[in-house]
Order: sequence, then C-alpha cells, then structure tokens
Amino acid sequence: VGALIAVPLNRQDGRTYGMICCLSPHPMPQLAQRDHDVMVTFAGLVGDLIGTGLAAQVDGTGARGRIEDVIADRDFQLLLQPIVNLTDNSVMGAEALCRFRPTPYRSPDKWFAEARIVGLHRQLERMVVIKTLDLMPDLPRALKLSINVSLDTMIFGDLPALIDGPYCDRIIFELTEHENCPNLGPLQQQIKLLRSLGVQIAVDDLNAGYASLNMVLQIKPDIIKLDRALVRGINTDPASRALAAGIMHFSLAIGAKVIAEGIERPEEADTLRALGVELGQGFLLGRPGGMLALQARTFSP
Repeated sequence: VGALIAVPLNRQDGRTYGMICCLSPHPMPQLAQRDHDVMVTFAGLVGDLIGTGLAAQVDGTGARGRIEDVIADRDFQLLLQPIVNLTDNSVMGAEALCRFRPTPYRSPDKWFAEARIVGLHRQLERMVVIKTLDLMPDLPRALKLSINVSLDTMIFGDLPALIDGPYCDRIIFELTEHENCPNLGPLQQQIKLLRSLGVQIAVDDLNAGYASLNMVLQIKPDIIKLDRALVRGINTDPASRALAAGIMHFSLAIGAKVIAEGIERPEEADTLRALGVELGQGFLLGRPGGMLALQARTFSP
C-alpha cells in the first residue's frame, strides 16, 4: 500500500458500523487535510444510507411480526353496515367492514398495505374472509353479505374452496381494486368458479379510466358501487349527477345493479332515487355495527 486514507463509517446514532478506506498502490505525498475531509463527508453520506437501510430492515421485521400476530389471534373486529333499498328503506344485505384492535389505532388500509409489503396480504385477507363467514349462520336469511377482497386474493386466494358450503348464494365478493390486472384470464376463471357456486361479484369505486372500464367490461360484475366521494353533495353538484347518470346507464347496459355508498343526507338519497339508483349505504341508512344491530335494523318497521 503506497497511500491510505481510512475513516470510521458511523450510523446515524453515532455507533461505528465499520471503516471506509481509499487505497493507492503508489505513494501520494500530495495528500492533505482536504482529502481527509472529503472522505469524512463521503463516509457520512454512506453511513446515513446504511442507517436507513438497517432501520427499514428492523421495521420490516417488526411489521411482519405485527401481521403474523393479528392473523394468529384473529385480532380484528367485523362490523356490518346495512345495504338498503332506497324505495322502501328495507335492508337487502350488509357489507362486512374490518377494524383492527391493536393500539395505537391504524385504519384498515394501512394494515392491509403493510401486510402486502411483508408478503402476508393473502394470509391476512383469507383470515378476514374466514372470520366473516363465521357470521353467516346468524345473518338474517333474506340478506346477502358483501366481503372485500383484492385482485390478488381473488386470483390466488382459492376462494371457491374456502367458501364452498351452504351460504355461497348469499355471498358477494367486492373487488376493492379493478385496475392494473395484466392477465384477466386467471381472474375470469376464478370468477367463473365463484359464480358457479352462486356468489355475486361487485366492483368498488368505478372510475372512467380505460383500464378500469375495460376490466369491468371483461368480468361483467353483478354490482357496481358508487363511491362516497361521488355521492357526497350529489344533490347540489351537476357534474356528480351527470357522472352518476353515466354509470347508471353503463350498469344497465351490462346488467349490473348499483349501490351508492356514503349517503348521509336525505337530499342525497332523494337525488339518487331520481337517478334510478335502487340501493344505498351510509350513516343516513344505518351505521356499521354488530350482528344484533343489523338484525334489529332488518326487522324494524
């Protein structure tokens, strides 16, 4: 070694991770303090990157443990929100909504996103489906139960085998995403198997994007849901009414029913009825609650 500059490689917390060295086979008498300072600066940048990577690795390990614990303990609650006929206010079904119990509270989308990052999303979704199916014996006979699933779980989750039983014709699987499906063949095959068991397919939050509309045309869902963002204030927003009317026309053309989500005001319900929307969900029609609350809402006059 003719010349050497070596400086410590420190993590963000000050602990030494190693050394960073610059070697030359030839003597370099011109090396000075400036060269050492450049190495120190470079070592600081590398140390920050290493620290970030190590932190992410530790956090990933913790995230995996959190998801595994939730799956093993079924540590989540299922709430049921009524799906109501907007004409006579009768309950036609319910949507199962998942709420995770561990503290501090985090919204369901964050739990499912984290499960996807650590590769446990299928296992988590399957456990939610299994726990939801446990509710079927107590569900009033006239009602259908809507269960949210991702595209990935619809294709690879072996749902037909999971639900094969006496309640299949009362289940709706609601696709929470309907874009970026590069190969529709496997999806269509699973949907065909599910429909042979009596299951209905719904899509949530349909938009006007080509990918979304193309996939919906390919799978021809039984139900299309109007997102709450479109429903909110629809009585005062001509653009929202026009878009909802377009989705109604599209739904009729493919033989799908429409459910409007997030109805909170009587004026919104009146406008949706005028547009021909038959079914709705929202705080105006019934808040999410337990089975007893759904039974009471179903059989109340």
